[in-house]
Amino acid sequence: METQGTIGIENSLTADEIAAADIVLLAADVKVTGEERFAGKKVVKVATETAVKSPIS
Repeated sequence: METQGTIGIENSLTADEIAAADIVLLAADVKVTGEERFAGKKVVKVATETAVKSPIS
């Protein structure tokens, strides 16, 4: 899981990890840096609160 916050990007996803993904889930409340890396992938965007409080949704 890649995180982006005030201290920067941590655990950055590799090109191989992205290529192997069926979908990309962006749980974020702000702009995600590098979204172009996910071109051609199904991208699902949700608020952070939704991902934490309702992960099954």
